[in-house]
Amino acid sequence: ARRSSSLAFGRFEPEVLQLPEVSPATVAGREVAAAKLGALAWPLKAGQPLQEALLALAGSPAADVTARAEAGRVVFSEKSALLEAALDRQVPHLWKVRIVDVVTRESVERSAAFQQMLFREAPFRVQARVVAATIADENSARYLVESMEAGVVPISLLTDAALSQRLKGSANPETRQRIDVLAARLPDTGAEVQRLIDQRRQSFDAAKADRAAGEQLYQLLCAVCHKLGGQGALVGPQLDGIGNRGLERLLEDILDPNRNVDHAFATTTLVLKNGDQESGLFRREEGAVLVLANSGGQEFSVPKADIAERHENSTSLMPANFGEALTEEQLRDLVAYLLGQTK
Repeated sequence: ARRSSSLAFGRFEPEVLQLPEVSPATVAGREVAAAKLGALAWPLKAGQPLQEALLALAGSPAADVTARAEAGRVVFSEKSALLEAALDRQVPHLWKVRIVDVVTRESVERSAAFQQMLFREAPFRVQARVVAATIADENSARYLVESMEAGVVPISLLTDAALSQRLKGSANPETRQRIDVLAARLPDTGAEVQRLIDQRRQSFDAAKADRAAGEQLYQLLCAVCHKLGGQGALVGPQLDGIGNRGLERLLEDILDPNRNVDHAFATTTLVLKNGDQESGLFRREEGAVLVLANSGGQEFSVPKADIAERHENSTSLMPANFGEALTEEQLRDLVAYLLGQTK
């Protein structure tokens, strides 16, 4: 005869957690709806329960980021233009969170860190949206132009039509002339490069990448100018933690290196008295000569007595032809390797 058996379970300690009765998506939808309803009650008075609830929602890291941005637009009306960027579907989620955090928990230190990170790590379209939100009047327009002239803000942002129109619309005649001077320095990169960046971003599949092959490409193509993990040359910026920039910004840096040029690594052009030109990264002065470095990392010197003119450019020493030089598979492997360098 078949013997039957049974299993008996005693009391679980701690008690088994109950599954939520409402899905997270539904909760997020309700939070967004509540924030939008709050706008209908505008203006809010300090201390009102509704304002306190919206403040709590905007500042809650556990809440849906879209709901936080919607709530922030109501209670931080002076920052509504900046929060619009967090509601843009094209903005990566990480940057949406950073934007909402800097608005809802604003401090001098947090704002300074955000601005520094913005130009070091954010993709172009995030930079353009955030910078456009800071243009409110003639003074802010002049300050932005001064920052571009000083190399703090990349002048490539002038290629964004919406930002450029907003900037010129807020600037006085003298500042508009300075904008035109900056625009004349823009490298001629065209829409084809942006289409390539978009295509490579959409087709990128980390699961298909060969990171070992990507590391070999890095050593062959990049280590001659960049230092990573203590290895390589320091002709260009050091790349420790470069993976934190994310996919889109990495593609921009590789395929359009003139878009986000660090002021310290812009090229210098020397016009010689005999009509020749020399270009490279300025390294130092040694007595009667200037020492520059070429795109291969080799240093060369030019006698000061032979120099007629000296200009700092807005272009990078890095070659701008990697879109042609690398196959889609090679670029995928290289980017996958770099994305893993987050420390």
